[in-house]
Amino acid sequence: MKNRPISMERITLAKHIAKEVGTELLSNYWRKQKGNTTGKKGISHGWVTQGDLKSDAMIVKAIKQAFPRDGIISEESDSTKTESGIIWIIDPIDGTTNFSRGGYNWSIAIAYITKDDVQGCVIYAPALNLFYYAEKGKGAYEESMHGTTKLDVSTKDTIENAIAHFNAGFEDKPNHEILKNNMDKLWQFRYRMEESAQLEFAKIAAGVSDYYLSHAELPWDHAAGALLIQEAGGKVTTWGKDIYIPTENGILATNKHLHQKIIKTLGDLYAR
Repeated sequence: MKNRPISMERITLAKHIAKEVGTELLSNYWRKQKGNTTGKKGISHGWVTQGDLKSDAMIVKAIKQAFPRDGIISEESDSTKTESGIIWIIDPIDGTTNFSRGGYNWSIAIAYITKDDVQGCVIYAPALNLFYYAEKGKGAYEESMHGTTKLDVSTKDTIENAIAHFNAGFEDKPNHEILKNNMDKLWQFRYRMEESAQLEFAKIAAGVSDYYLSHAELPWDHAAGALLIQEAGGKVTTWGKDIYIPTENGILATNKHLHQKIIKTLGDLYAR
């Protein structure tokens, strides 16, 4: 770590470490042989690269040094309990498939929560040079080559004119069976599938897309993006519920105008 003050705010730490990790991944892993070395991983059944593991190690080390009493939930390492009441939720590389094949749509996602409320988040896409962040009650922002922009969700209020993102879950046979039996409900929508949930959430926050649904996403897949959308004026609920719980699986995230319409259209499928 580079002379980082131990007392710095958590959002500042998240921004610093995301950018440090991004630099490391671009320099030594992305489109490099070791970045493409993959293997199967446990709970989420997806793929893991050496880049995922390096990112995880750097982020976890930084958090433990700065806030040793905080808990951590990461996709790539064992969880640690909180003594401070604050838990970090980390996706070291969201979009590992894209990363491993030299694609651009992957990101580093870091969020921290108190109880069941996300307080701050960072989503950084190094290969795209896009940086997103939000703090509860302070708005959502994008940093790019064009400067810093405050994010606002779209005002689309009809499903027919909306653009959606969707994820069935990696190798999740029960989810695929549910989808197959409900194609008439799901495919009346217009979908984009980009293999990076956090960047899809960022598009909703920026008003480029309108909603995202998945009853399979795990906490590290959605915690950061959920706050970004909420702070941009959108609505987020845990799948099958009327509130958002960042430590549970599944999510419906919208520009808020479409939320109840989508739930009504999904019917019983939303309750599963």
